[in-house]
Amino acid sequence: MEIKRIEKIMKTKRVLSIVLCLVLAVCTAGCGDKKESDVPQPDMAMKTVSQNSKEDYVTFEFQLPEDWISGSTNQFSAVACPQSVAEKEFDTMEQLPYVVNIVNYSIQTDSEMEQVYRDLFKGNPETYRNHINQPPPTIDNDSENSFLGYLNALAPEKNESAQPSYGDNYISDFQYKLYQGKNGKIAEVQYKFQFEGKEYHTIECYREDIPYRVSGNFDDQVDLSSGELALWVADSLQTKEHFTLKDGNIEKKG
Repeated sequence: MEIKRIEKIMKTKRVLSIVLCLVLAVCTAGCGDKKESDVPQPDMAMKTVSQNSKEDYVTFEFQLPEDWISGSTNQFSAVACPQSVAEKEFDTMEQLPYVVNIVNYSIQTDSEMEQVYRDLFKGNPETYRNHINQPPPTIDNDSENSFLGYLNALAPEKNESAQPSYGDNYISDFQYKLYQGKNGKIAEVQYKFQFEGKEYHTIECYREDIPYRVSGNFDDQVDLSSGELALWVADSLQTKEHFTLKDGNIEKKG
């Protein structure tokens, strides 16, 4: 009887051990879903470029495909596009999938937006989703219709013009992912929006360690769109700022 009792106890322990292992496995898998993903490596030859902003407020260093070139739109941003389309004429919105845009997102940011960015890096994208759920900026269609002429239309100060709301369903297919980049977290958001009867697919990548955003747009008709490059550019980005920001005042160094 004693032997049978011991065997029964051992069998019960084995069952409990198996159940415990299954519970731990499920918990571990669940926790793994919340970890940041690694940034995938580029599957093409890349070069490192150095680009100063206008008036040399910032020096940007980042990677681009061999046949892409860089430029600047204002004192706190840089852009890039394929060299083959740099002076090609487009309708303004058609240029989006060719342009990678890098901009400082902290300039003139209020406390509300600071909280939006903090939430984004903490894994809560809903406040950001609500923030972007508004129509795109009005762009002057009378400006020069080449990429070089379009640089000024991408300048952040022009992208902040107030527009009437189109309602709660302006954006669609909102996606969010948190990456562990070379220098810290990168928050990636993607969404689609309608503009003048056409759908656009945008990606925005925010660095946590430096206050810079890299954005682009996807287009299946383009061999290599700016949307496909945005995350790689964001991960490779290094900046050297030649200005100070205190109490909302910007002063250039030296």
